[in-house]
Amino acid sequence: MLELDGALVWAAIEGGGTKFVCALVDERGAILRQMRLQTETPEVVVEKLCAFFAGVQLRGIGLACFGPLELRGNSRARYASLLATPKVGWSGFPLGEALISRLNAPLIAETDVNAAALAEARLGAARGCKNVVYVTVGTGVGFGILVNGVPIHGLLHPELGHLLVRPARDADGRSDGFDGNCPFHGTCLEGLISGPAIAKRFTERGHEVPSELPAEFIALIADYLAQGLFAALLAVAPERIVLGGGVGSVPALLPATRKALRALAAGYYSRPELSEHLESFLVAAALPNAGLLGASLLARALENCHRT
Repeated sequence: MLELDGALVWAAIEGGGTKFVCALVDERGAILRQMRLQTETPEVVVEKLCAFFAGVQLRGIGLACFGPLELRGNSRARYASLLATPKVGWSGFPLGEALISRLNAPLIAETDVNAAALAEARLGAARGCKNVVYVTVGTGVGFGILVNGVPIHGLLHPELGHLLVRPARDADGRSDGFDGNCPFHGTCLEGLISGPAIAKRFTERGHEVPSELPAEFIALIADYLAQGLFAALLAVAPERIVLGGGVGSVPALLPATRKALRALAAGYYSRPELSEHLESFLVAAALPNAGLLGASLLARALENCHRT
């Protein structure tokens, strides 16, 4: 039995398209206990989260969740609510309010990718960098962006995963004819290279997704991904780009994407980071649980913020 009497503890919650991970952390960020659960209906997820934290007096809650997410704090009832999301059943759900009222603790929320960017900058592959782009390619495609060490959002938050891109071409010059998988935009990045999009590509051809993706398919994904990274590079000029996620972690994808990014840059940037040091500029994620760690960092900094 975990003894918590008198201990200062916070809740860290990472919500993804396929799973939620929740943890109880102490003032040092050490995980005292942890649980994973499937992303079912929002009501079921909230019940399971509340059961995990039952009986514990929390100092605060850090929530890193898939989106789009309402991050403007002008209304407790709307803060950390899901907006129009491809995840069935979650659009409009007031996740923040449900957790605040049930757990009786203040909450601060971020997108899962912004939280992961924060963790990688503080603890992982982008340590020491203040301007960072974190990209995850998995169930969806998400971009987290830090400027001067702070996750950015305004009217919304970075949603470059829904960037519309030009069709890739194969070695024979034939244009990619895939219609995409995004219910909103079809052939945006998420609709073209997310895990579900890759599965749809193969099933449409009557095949199962192979355990090892063929080289020509890696080149196709790298082409699209590099377009998204180049857009982020042009827009926010990060000091480092970190690539993660299930698809993003496929070993052959990172070097292929570096090659495609260098070709897209076409010598426009004179910085050595985009020429001889590209391996140190576009790097693999270092933290297997970056979203959860980011949620923990947010939770423990909550007392210096003004979220409720």
